[in-house]
Formats: sequence, structure tokens, C-alpha cells
Amino acid sequence: MFILICLAVHMSAETPKVKTHPSQIRHAPTITAYDRENFATYLVVHDALNDGVPKGEIVNYIWGALGPVDVNSIIQEHLKRAQWFISTGYLQLHAEDPLPRDERLDSLVDAGAMSAAERAFLDSPEGEKFWPRPKH
Repeated sequence: MFILICLAVHMSAETPKVKTHPSQIRHAPTITAYDRENFATYLVVHDALNDGVPKGEIVNYIWGALGPVDVNSIIQEHLKRAQWFISTGYLQLHAEDPLPRDERLDSLVDAGAMSAAERAFLDSPEGEKFWPRPKH
């Protein structure tokens, strides 16, 4: 996956350098400003590690030359935040959505961003773990 992201970035002639320094990450039970700005960074770190990309290469790719940094700490902290988002944090994003769940899912299908089969999965008991129905 990381290789695909690099290829896509290379093809678009953009470098995914983030504006914030990786030392600004803060772990909180709610979504932070850093999280909002670096959500894609979390996914890149997560996928790159799963693909076996060396930590130093990941840090250099995302943040460029940072000078002397603790690569392991940067990667571990961003991976920890990525795992929080995957397990819990994403639910807060759903809660912020102004459209009701069914309307949002329908709009994703209409826009071609989700297939009808994926929509049906999210309506199943197993799929609702990923996008739960609001409790009334």
C-alpha cells in the first residue's frame, strides 16, 4: 500500500509533507487539531509499517529532513494514534456528521464512493460495528 501511495504522489508531482512537526502529536480521548491535520499521515505510517518499509524511510518521506530525531518514537506515537483512530476515534467523526447515517451512506453510493454491496454490508449486524446506527 505504501508503494502505491508513493506512486500516486509521484504521479501527481506533490510531496505529502505535513505542516506540523511530529513532536506536536498529543494523545487524547478526543480528536485533536493535530489529528485533523495528520489523519492521512496516520494511515501512511500504519500501511507503510505493514508493508515492511523501514521507519527512517517513512519519517523522511512524510516529514523530510527533520535533523536529529528519534525515528522510533515518532513512528510509534503516530502508529499508536492510527490504532486509536481505527479502533475508536473514527466513531467521533461519524458523530460530527450533520447528515443522518442512512442519508450519508446513500450519498456515498450515489457519488460512486461506495458500492451497493458495501452499503449492504454496513447495514448488516457485522458491518454496523464499523458505522453504528445511532441509539435513540
